[in-house]
Amino acid sequence: MEVWVTIVLGVASLVLAAGNAVRREKRARISWIVIALVLLAIGGPFTYVAVQRMRDNQRSTQAETAQPGKDLRFDPVTKVLECTVYPGSGHIPDGYDLMLFDRAINGDGNALSRTWSITNATATNKDTGGWRTSVVNLGAEHVELTAVVVSADVYRSLTSIHDVHQIDILPPGFQLPSLKLDLTLQTPANPAGCQ
Repeated sequence: MEVWVTIVLGVASLVLAAGNAVRREKRARISWIVIALVLLAIGGPFTYVAVQRMRDNQRSTQAETAQPGKDLRFDPVTKVLECTVYPGSGHIPDGYDLMLFDRAINGDGNALSRTWSITNATATNKDTGGWRTSVVNLGAEHVELTAVVVSADVYRSLTSIHDVHQIDILPPGFQLPSLKLDLTLQTPANPAGCQ
C-alpha cells in the first residue's frame, strides 16, 4: 500500500510541476508526456505484480515436479491375504524410503479412525524395475493402505521410536494413492502372525 501512495504522490507532483513550469502553448505537448507518465505509474505496479505471480507459479510447479518419488504407485491387487507382499511401479530414490501405513475402513471405504498404524514392512527397489514391500500384516477385514516417500532421516526417526505404533498425521513427503482392500482372512487365523 505504501508503494502505491508513493507512486501516486510522485505522479501528482510531476503533473503539477510540469503544468506550472511550461507556458500555455507548450501545455498540449507536455500533457501527452504527463499522460504517458501517469499510465506508466499506474500500469507499472500491476505489471510487476503479474510478473511476480508468474514467477511464484513457476517455482511451485518446479517444486511439485521435483518431489522425490512422484512416479511411485502400488500395482493393482486382486486377492489380499492378511500377510501379503505389495509390488509397485516406479523407483524409490536414493536417500529416501517408502513407509507404509494402514487404517481400518468400513465396507464403503470410509476411515473408521483418523489414526494410521505404522507397519513394520519395508520397501526396496527390484533389480527388474519397480519396487516391492516385505510382508505386510494387516489386521482388519477392510483396510486402507498407503505409503509415503520420506527422507532416510525421517524414516530412521520414526522407526527408532519403539513405543510409537500409530500416528494421527502422516509424515511429510509424497503420498502414494491409497489402496482400499478387502482381505481374505485366513481360516483359522495364523496365531504366529506373518513370517
